[in-house]
Amino acid sequence: MRKILILIAIAALAFKVTPALAQITFTDTFTVTGNLALSSNPALCTALGTYTAFCPTADNCKCLSATQANLHNGNTIVTIPPGTTTVAVAKAKGDSTGTSPNPLGCFPAYAYVHYVANSPSSDNALINIFGTLCKPLVAGAPLNFSGGGAIESASFVVGPFQVSVVGWGTVTGTYAPGTTGQNLTLNLNAQATAL
Repeated sequence: MRKILILIAIAALAFKVTPALAQITFTDTFTVTGNLALSSNPALCTALGTYTAFCPTADNCKCLSATQANLHNGNTIVTIPPGTTTVAVAKAKGDSTGTSPNPLGCFPAYAYVHYVANSPSSDNALINIFGTLCKPLVAGAPLNFSGGGAIESASFVVGPFQVSVVGWGTVTGTYAPGTTGQNLTLNLNAQATAL
C-alpha cells in the first residue's frame, strides 16, 4: 500500500512539473548576414505585406533586398539548419536627421527577415526589426544600425520536439553600401521563449 501511495505521489508531482518544463526561456543572438543593395523591384517591401510596408510613403522610402542571405545563432538550445533567408529593408530616406550640407545623419529603417529551412526540416522564423541606419563619423566606414527587433513567430527543433519560439531584444549591426560580398550584419540579442 505504501509503495502504491508513493507511486501516486510521484505521478502527481510529475503532472504538476511537466507544464512548467514545457516553457524554456533563454538568451541568444540571432545574426543575419548578406549582400544588401537597392532592390530591382521597388515595390518589393510593400508587396511582401510585412513590417517593411510601415515605412511612410511620404518619406521617400527606398527598398533594399539581400542576396546570399543567412540566418544563424550562437545558442545550443536552438540550432538553425541550412535554409533560405529573405531579407528586405525599407529605408525612410526623406526623414533623416541630417540636413544639407551636413553629410551626417540617421535614417529610420524597417527590416523583414524570413527564414525557411531546407527540406525535410520544417524549421522557420519571421523576425521584424526597426531602428536607425546612421552614416559613419569616419569616411569609408560602414553605416551603423541600432534599434530593436522581435521574433514574431518561429518553429525550431529543441531536443526531440518541434517547438514554437518567440522573443524580442536589441539590434545592432553594420551596412557597407556599394561593396561586394557580405556587406550587411544584423545582430538581434534576444530573450526568447520556447513554448
